[in-house]
Amino acid sequence: MKIEFEDIPDSALTLDISEEAQRIGPLLHGSDFTVEGPVTAHLEVMRTQEGAFISGHLCATLGLICSRCATEYKLRVEPDFSLYYVVGIETDSDKELHASDLEVTMIPAPEIETDDILLSQIAVELPMRPLCSKKCKGLCLKCGIDLNKEQCDCLIEEPVDARFEALKDFKVK
Repeated sequence: MKIEFEDIPDSALTLDISEEAQRIGPLLHGSDFTVEGPVTAHLEVMRTQEGAFISGHLCATLGLICSRCATEYKLRVEPDFSLYYVVGIETDSDKELHASDLEVTMIPAPEIETDDILLSQIAVELPMRPLCSKKCKGLCLKCGIDLNKEQCDCLIEEPVDARFEALKDFKVK
């Protein structure tokens, strides 16, 4: 859905959005996560002189793969967010950035696609290293079994840094 700035009333525009996973899925373009179930959001859109200010709340369930044990798990994300859009194009590429510049998104036309808002907020909530749980033991480095489900008898020697190889058999008297 597009939000045209000229359609935003002076009092603000309130939107409740619900997008099915089948509609959001193709927009992910081969990402390493899936969207499970509908993505819902409540948006408050206010027009400003330069553009628009949007505050909202998003609810989504994501399907991820644990980086330690490679099992699929679900993660519920529910961020509150604020976005500020300004119509125009930044032309000075050598300009020094300030903290306030990072809070503004420049857009070429006075319109915003709600799908872009949803996807950007989901992307912000993605963990850098997805873990099914904080206590995940991962996979055995030798035999590959899931150490969360069973124990193996593999002996794994810690690699020795070549610079300290000479000290390996050193004994203090």
